[in-house]
Order: sequence, then structure tokens, then C-alpha cells
Amino acid sequence: MANNGETGAAAAIWPHSGGDMASRIRDHDWHNSPIGGPSAWSAELLAIIDHMLGLPMIASVAVGPQRVLVYNDAAAAHYGGNHPVVLGQPLPVAFPDQFRRVANYYDRAFAGESIYVAAQPLDPSGSGRDEVIDAYLSPVRDATGSIVAVHMVGFETGSRLAAEERLRESEERQRFKLALSDRMRSETDAVAIIAVAARMLREKLGASRVVFAEIDEEAGIVRMRMAWSADGVTPPPATLKLVDFAGPLLADLQAGHTVRFDDIGEPPYSRTDLAAIAAIDVRAGLSVPLIAGGRFVVNLNVHQNVPRHWTDAEVALTEAVAERLWDALERARAEQALRASEERLNMLVEGVPQLVWRAIDIGNWTWASSQWTRFTGQTVAECQGWGWLDPVHPDDRERALAQWQLAPSQGRYEAEYRIRDAATGDYHWFQTRAAPVRDVNGRIIEWLGTSTDIHDLRQLQERQQLLVAELQHRVRNILNVVRSVFAR
Repeated sequence: MANNGETGAAAAIWPHSGGDMASRIRDHDWHNSPIGGPSAWSAELLAIIDHMLGLPMIASVAVGPQRVLVYNDAAAAHYGGNHPVVLGQPLPVAFPDQFRRVANYYDRAFAGESIYVAAQPLDPSGSGRDEVIDAYLSPVRDATGSIVAVHMVGFETGSRLAAEERLRESEERQRFKLALSDRMRSETDAVAIIAVAARMLREKLGASRVVFAEIDEEAGIVRMRMAWSADGVTPPPATLKLVDFAGPLLADLQAGHTVRFDDIGEPPYSRTDLAAIAAIDVRAGLSVPLIAGGRFVVNLNVHQNVPRHWTDAEVALTEAVAERLWDALERARAEQALRASEERLNMLVEGVPQLVWRAIDIGNWTWASSQWTRFTGQTVAECQGWGWLDPVHPDDRERALAQWQLAPSQGRYEAEYRIRDAATGDYHWFQTRAAPVRDVNGRIIEWLGTSTDIHDLRQLQERQQLLVAELQHRVRNILNVVRSVFAR
């Protein structure tokens, strides 16, 4: 070698591998190292070092009883600022603190054992942050069978483990959110929905308290509507004054931003008048606001009665719970309004004598009133679709259907046909009419129809026609008599 006195073609080109570390090993002053120059090294040691230099993963060779360190380019990058000083140094000298963690593994490998070291935390770069390494240690023997070195191949698994941990946490959060959505969906009452969300969130985060609060900005108060607390935690007061939170905290909430603080009094919420928060046994907290119509109306609060560092994942989870809670409450209100509307409709429908029904497309029924089911004997399910045709007189079905074909263009449905009375088996004449229900774009989304019993009227009309015909017949007879008299 150029600076250690080695001669010969083989020494001039060894190591045979390329790269920065091959060049550094070639130029290193090995004569002043405990293991001497490469000319004294066994062919097996030269070969394993050459092999180690060509590996893409972290790799090194610890030579001799002193564990003198030789390593490759990947290891050099791993050693950070300790490279290249540690080249040729004994491992206990190069990394005194780190070597104590793994000395036992090297002792076992030098004793002839192949070792797998899983998830070993090390800080070879001296950054102050451990990296997680999976390592394989193998003894290197010379031609006589003596162990002259230990070959180490390592894989940095910290990033993989961190990614796996993030994936696991993400899957757990997803399972939690799905369970939360399912539980809230099973509730129809707003109070019950809030209770489910608050209880599950408190248990998930291990918080002291979860509070659902309504904001009355005009009155300047916060109404602590519902709170779920851990055992032994003081319940919050019924109301708080907004003025006690004036400043950055309230401004962030009014702007729709999530508020988080790990210890009250620390930045960014370090105002002394936030003692109002500490007074209700809160040292750390999260608060997610709901802004509706440009106004701060409610917020979901997570309280901790001791300082606590909130992670980004915990903040994101609380925001996701709040978002699902707002949606669930909106759904509950909409469903409650729909139920009230349907109850009013049912009361109205029950009060009219007509048979009432709803349809989509042209004659495809979706619902029928109790008047229809009582008269025809059909259930609501039986009359849906085209089932309503079953009680219609067979001779009238074609006419009933034909009118549906004209309904969209005419903007209405009108037909008269006979419907069987389930109580007597007789057919009664009904006048059926339907009007379209349109969306904002004018498209027909359904038809609302009624069938009115006109059987008595129809019979009256028929009797009237018979009377008129009889009267006309008798008048004609009288006229014939008169004509005869005049003729005589």
C-alpha cells in the first residue's frame, strides 16, 4: 500500500472493491494499528473485507481480540460525524457508550456463535437519537479454523418500525372511528349521540373529562351542556363567561381553529386571565369549535387535570370525532324533523276519506295509506311496485295503465276504475288522481295520488240515465199520441 510500505501487485490493488471506503482502507496506516498491515492478514480476512465493502447495506468487520473496526460506505454514512476517525480503531474506543450495549454479542461471536440481534437501539452517529438496527454477526475463520474477526451486517429498521407503528395507529384510529360512527348511527336522540361520542373519546384518550358546550355569544356565556368525567374528577360549572377567555384562545376558536395547550400558562396561551381554565381543574386541553353561519356555536372539549403533551394524532382524532359528531347531530335533527313531518302527514292522511298513495316512475307505488290497506286487504308491501293492480278489476287494468303513459306529458294522472272491497268481494268504482312532485330543477321525483270512492255517484248516474231514457221514451209515446189526434 502507498503509505504503509506494502509492495507487490496484489497489495497495490487490494481492496479490489471500489468506493470511498476501499480507497480509505487502502491508504490507511495499518502498521500503527493493533492488527498490523494487510500483508500479515489471512487470505480469509482479506476476502471477507473485500466482500463487506461491496455490500449495499451497513456492514463492518471487527478484527482480532481488540475488535479493530473496518467498515463499508453504507456504515460510513451511518456513523455520521464519527466517520472517518473510527476507521482502524478498536470498537470499545471508537464507540465506548454504544459498544457496551453490544459487547456481549461480539464476545459470543468471537467464541464461534452466529448471532442475530433484533431491534437493537444504537446511536453510532452521536446525534443523541437512537436508531433501531437488526444485525447479523458471523465469526470469520482463517485456514487453521481460528476465529480472526467477526463480520457484521446490519439493517436500519427504525424507519420501518416507525412506519409500521404509524400504520398500526392509523388502523386503530380507523377502527375507532368506524365503531364510533356505528354507535352514533344507532342512536336517534341528540343527547344519546353526544353521550356516545364523549364517552368513547374520553376512554380512547384517557382524558380527565370531555365536555360538549354551547356558545351564546350574545349573552357572553358558555353553557356546559354535557360533561363526562373520569372518577374523582370535579364536574365543570354549568356556565362560564366568554370574557374570561378573551384573547388568543377565544380568537382561535371563533376563527374555527382547534385549540391545544399542554400546560395552561405556557405559549401560545400564556395570559394570566386564563386562570379561569385552571379554576375548573384543567391543566391541558383540546377544543374543537363548530362555526355555523359565521358564528361560534358549539365546541367539543377534552380536558386533562395534569399537564399533558397532545400528539398530532390525538388532535387529529379529536377533530375527526367532532366532525362525525356534528354530522350525526345534523342527521338526528333532520330525521327528527322528517319523523315529525311524516307524523303530521299521517295525521292528515288518516283524516281524509280517500285512499292515499305515493309512486315513482309511472305507476310504481312506494307507499299506501291505511285506508287503502283496509279497503283492499293488501299490506303496504303487497301494494308496492305494481302490486296495486291486483285488486283492480281485470277489465279496467289496461285503462289504468294506459293513463299512466300519458301522465308525464299531461302533468297529471286521472282514471276511473273498479277496486275490489276485501270485506265483501264486490268491486267499487273509484276516481283516481295523482299530481307530480318536482325537485328544484323541475324533474318529477314522485307522484302523490288519491283514489276516491265514486261508486254511489256512479250508480246514481246510471239510475239517472235510466230515468232520462224512460222519460224520453214516454215523451215520444205522448208525442205520437198527440200527432195521431191532430192527424184525425
